Amino acid sequence: MSLSFGILTHNEGEYIENLLQQLIRIKKDDDEIVVIDDYSSDKLTKAILEEHEAEGNIKLFKRPLNKDFASQKNFLNSMRSGDWII
Repeated sequence: MSLSFGILTHNEGEYIENLLQQLIRIKKDDDEIVVIDDYSSDKLTKAILEEHEAEGNIKLFKRPLNKDFASQKNFLNSMRSGDWII
């Protein structure tokens, strides 16, 4: 059984690095971290996400929220491959 850790983000540079480090530390080999970024405009969030994507730590997708949180969550669900999502 594998887990997908799902994260929706927008301009979370102050917090996202700590969250990703904690998830990387606890995830098993079959688990994944999926991030859907609502086109963050702050440079810190962009840099952190791009670095983790390049290192293969996360699956990163960019998609506008468009004031439709349910659609964003459904998109996240469709991009995961784990048996369970958190």
